[in-house]
Amino acid sequence: VVAYQFGVPNIADRVHLAMLGEFIDRPVFEALRTERQLGYVVFGYVAPHASIVEVRVLVQGFREAPDTVEMLVEETVRNLTKRIETMPSSEIAARKQSLRTQLTKPPSTLGQFAGMYWDQIWEGTHCFRKRALQLAALDATSTSSSKPLVEAWRRAVDPQQGTRKKVAVKLFGAGAAGRPLNTVKVAQLGELTLVDSKNIRESLKNEQYWPHEYICS
Repeated sequence: VVAYQFGVPNIADRVHLAMLGEFIDRPVFEALRTERQLGYVVFGYVAPHASIVEVRVLVQGFREAPDTVEMLVEETVRNLTKRIETMPSSEIAARKQSLRTQLTKPPSTLGQFAGMYWDQIWEGTHCFRKRALQLAALDATSTSSSKPLVEAWRRAVDPQQGTRKKVAVKLFGAGAAGRPLNTVKVAQLGELTLVDSKNIRESLKNEQYWPHEYICS
């Protein structure tokens, strides 16, 4: 999984990223699955992660080593930038209509209805008019230019200011090229504690984190 962190989005950002999430799925699949034959599981999508939003590319397969897959993902992302820059108005209109359908779909169960409000309370975001605000931002998005989409995309994958925030998670199979050499067999250690929250909290004490906030505007 390669994740490009956008940061904390406002309502308009969420709308633009949601439109991009639908757009990138097919090109990512065609580039990494159909053309490169990297694996049967290939996805390109946009997903929330705590208070931020990430652009993610997931590849599961054994044809290439994880390090090679990461380079191919980077190449695909660069090609996507060009496609988004030249996105025709008909494509933008189609993405707007698709997102509008999702945002205006009423809850079909009592659990879904309650979740619209309880999730906001539980997470402390209290943005109860989120759907209405997203629809307003969607209406304000022009179909004549992909500029807002390009700006949102570049902020995640290739920001003009600041440092790109990218996280790559790789799983190396036995004997895979590029596999770290300092791995230790579990049998030699017995029981393992994979996460020690106290040690992590201490080691990351002075690190910077994304703010835990929700921009409801």
